[in-house]
Amino acid sequence: MRVKATAREFWGEFARKYPLMTDAPQYAAEAYDCASLLIEAIRRAKAVDRARVLSEFRNIKEFSGATGKISFDQNGDLIDPEIGLYQCENGLRKYLGQIREVVK
Repeated sequence: MRVKATAREFWGEFARKYPLMTDAPQYAAEAYDCASLLIEAIRRAKAVDRARVLSEFRNIKEFSGATGKISFDQNGDLIDPEIGLYQCENGLRKYLGQIREVVK
């Protein structure tokens, strides 16, 4: 999250609001995007009705979030998801990169 251009605004606000969590912000941006997607589905449904919200959620094929472009296939699975690889050193996680880049 700290190195992604799409997450800069999110990261700045996150660090300002939660300075003690900046060492290990596990999935903060992903959770933010998840909540944003749900709010977008509710907005499109124009009601807090489970069936309508679920239907609208399924209609979201692409979304721009803090983690970047989020796209779904016909089954609702992420298309080309980013999976980060980390190494623990002295009790801290060190980001090594995206698995698709590190294991070439």
